[in-house]
Amino acid sequence: MATNPAFEPDDIDEVSEVKGRDLISDEDVIVTDRDLEEMDVQMQADLPQAYSGSPDVNEDIVKPANESIKGSPQQEEGVISANGNIGRVSSQEKLNQGTRIDPSVTDIPEPELQGSPAKDNNSYNEKGAEAEENLSCSAQESKHQDQEIGTTIDDISISKELKEGDLPKENTLCKDHSAEEDNISVETSPPQLRKITSASPTTTMENGVQSSKPLKKSNDANGKQPVIKTESTGQDRVTLKREIGLFSSVTIIIGNIIGSGIFLTPTSVYNNAGSIGLSMIVWTACGIFSLIGALCFAELGTTIDSSGAEYTYIKESFGDLAAFVVLWVNLIIIIPTGHIIVALVFAFYLVGPFFPDPECPPPDLFVRIVAVLVTVLLTFVNCWSVPWATKVQDVFTVAKVLALIVIIASGLIWIFMGHTENFENAFEGSASGESIALAFYGGLFAYAAWNYLNYLTEEIKNPQKNLPWAIAISVPLVTLIYVLANVAYFAVLTPEELMASNAVAVTYGEKLFGPMAWIMPVSVALSTFGGVNGGCLSLSRLFFVGAREGQLPAVMAMIQVKRKTPLPSLIFTCILTILYVFVKRIETLLNYFSFMTWLAIGAAVAGQIYLRWRRPDLPRPIKLPIILPIIFVLACLFLVIMGPVAAPMDTLIGLAITLTGFPVYFIGIYWESKPKWLLNAIKKCTIFCQKTFLIVSQEKEE
Repeated sequence: MATNPAFEPDDIDEVSEVKGRDLISDEDVIVTDRDLEEMDVQMQADLPQAYSGSPDVNEDIVKPANESIKGSPQQEEGVISANGNIGRVSSQEKLNQGTRIDPSVTDIPEPELQGSPAKDNNSYNEKGAEAEENLSCSAQESKHQDQEIGTTIDDISISKELKEGDLPKENTLCKDHSAEEDNISVETSPPQLRKITSASPTTTMENGVQSSKPLKKSNDANGKQPVIKTESTGQDRVTLKREIGLFSSVTIIIGNIIGSGIFLTPTSVYNNAGSIGLSMIVWTACGIFSLIGALCFAELGTTIDSSGAEYTYIKESFGDLAAFVVLWVNLIIIIPTGHIIVALVFAFYLVGPFFPDPECPPPDLFVRIVAVLVTVLLTFVNCWSVPWATKVQDVFTVAKVLALIVIIASGLIWIFMGHTENFENAFEGSASGESIALAFYGGLFAYAAWNYLNYLTEEIKNPQKNLPWAIAISVPLVTLIYVLANVAYFAVLTPEELMASNAVAVTYGEKLFGPMAWIMPVSVALSTFGGVNGGCLSLSRLFFVGAREGQLPAVMAMIQVKRKTPLPSLIFTCILTILYVFVKRIETLLNYFSFMTWLAIGAAVAGQIYLRWRRPDLPRPIKLPIILPIIFVLACLFLVIMGPVAAPMDTLIGLAITLTGFPVYFIGIYWESKPKWLLNAIKKCTIFCQKTFLIVSQEKEE
């Protein structure tokens, strides 16, 4: 065994016993009583200040240092070498106050690890150096993290705090710990090193914003002290959970499609089509068209496994600018106006039975206040729990389907009773030209939202299987329900009654159900209530994904730590919706962007065709015949062109508002050298929101 000639046998009793791993470095460690006293004073002064105000800090961290060194055998000043021997120290050596390692010490007696069986000497010799470096870096990391960032580190107890000058300046790099090494405790006598156990998951700060990404030990690129980071796995991971199964996926699609459209729009379709026969063809064609589009989105959703629907697909195919224009139009007009229209319909039919006199309708202000209340209520449900939101969706989807089954069953009974006179000369008076295009617009409005499940792709269990199955089940089922419901309407109501009705389902109930006519308004209210909930659940994810891609403020891409819900994006969607509640002509605003809706969906499917050519190697669990996306894109192009023809002024206004997205993009995203005061203001706002709502950035799965 190699020994140091300065050591004397009489000093063996004063050897510091190494209970953990042997520490091997490049020099002998110089420690004097005076050093320990100075370190003790520094510890008592620094630690309470560094850890004050952190409610999650272990109380062991702020114990006085003199308790940790109490009872250590320090009877005379000496050099503690890696093999545990003590030698005399000259006065010149006392001035070094650093770390010196005897490179000749290579053969070390086999130690005993606490809680571990004895191992091979060579194994400990090889790991000892790593332990010295890792422990030194851990002390630097913890001090840097606690003092500069203020991040709480759990489950770390301190035996002794080293001043920065006491650490070996040569060993500034820190190697990555394995999971086994992180769980090893090391003690020395005198206790000058921290006792480190595995740390619990915590948060870090990135550009002034809290993040809950998986944490690791790493070195700062600028040479600063590294920060202790740990891994978080399983239920501790802050991310959107895959909690939506096949049944909930089906109810999300059906519940969003069946809103107010089938109860209100048959009149619009009939007025533009001009005949019952052509109206039935329009309803059937709209269902087939929606099914083709939904199948195209099924391929896109299984190929690009990310939430965001057409926004994500356009970004992947055509780049950031095109995607931002879609995001911008949805943000300022389409989503909030569509959302509040459904909420207003719910409020009107909820309070309608309390105002039975047609000459005295419900007060407009009262209806709008009820719409605000239901929007806030369902936003809270979605913020609180995704499973709660899906359960609400399940219940109200079943309720609205049952209401339509009642309409269909009663209408078929009416037909079987011999009332078929309304179907005679079914195609008489059929319209042509742009009127047919407007009839298709009305029918497609009733089928809208077949793409809403794609906003939630990252939250679907096994999306490669459940996403296409949900689409294949729900869209044909809705098409069948819609066609049969229109058959019932046309069988019971005359063309004159249809054209005079503002709500076909209510008029139908008044004629057929008599005293039970209240069933229809309640059914419409239930249907629209589920539609508002589905909009909160699905559309908020568009803003979440947009912020995650850097095209909206970062705070909107954060997740509530306990609830695992995108709370900021939900609140933002709610606020936008409420802002439009007192706008008198909301329907006109929505009409401005009908062409933009189909332009965005058509562009997403065009991207599907482009990716087939540009990236043929992408995994495609579902691959449709190429003719289907081509047909769908051509149909969308027809709808986009017919919009300006049928309503040129509305289209021009919508186009002008859409073009405002270009300067917003170049100022807000493309321009990177923004003023420092603006960046600081954004950072302060983000941190304030994080502290208020307990939100952090989403962790990425590794």
